[in-house]
Amino acid sequence: PERMAYVANEATEALLQTQDGQLCDIIIDTATLEAVKEEGAKSDSKLIKQYAEEMVAVANIRVAVRCAKTKKSKDFMERAIVACDSLSKASLIKGAESGIDGICSYLQSAGYSEAAEHIKESPSAFERWCDNRIIDKIKEEKYNSFRIPICGSVDWVLPAICLPVCLLHRQSHE
Repeated sequence: PERMAYVANEATEALLQTQDGQLCDIIIDTATLEAVKEEGAKSDSKLIKQYAEEMVAVANIRVAVRCAKTKKSKDFMERAIVACDSLSKASLIKGAESGIDGICSYLQSAGYSEAAEHIKESPSAFERWCDNRIIDKIKEEKYNSFRIPICGSVDWVLPAICLPVCLLHRQSHE
């Protein structure tokens, strides 16, 4: 897609100049999440808006946890975490700078106490929570075929959004 051509060029240049594959990943990942966030904000569908927000928030929590575990710098986190409505980017970064306990403390105050519980439980419990969180948030749509948007009418970013919605839609008709 045209909007990602610039990102691909930027990531390629960064990789060639720095030999830092992680920087290349950050450039692509943050641009993709920004695009999902933008498309969600533009959508008339409550479901798409909610899904886009959840996708970005959960990705941010994953990044913050990984950054805390690997003791990444604040500058790294500033580049890797995307602003979203349900989490304060600054507070999430501050929590990550303090370590896992700092992230968990912030998440509990931000309405993501389940994430904090699963982070403390185990890495696999946390990853499972991340995977299930988005689907759980849109599960009510499974039985409401009149509110499911037609995937073909959504912009290019939304395979990530459309696929789970279409799968839920298909399951409700089987």
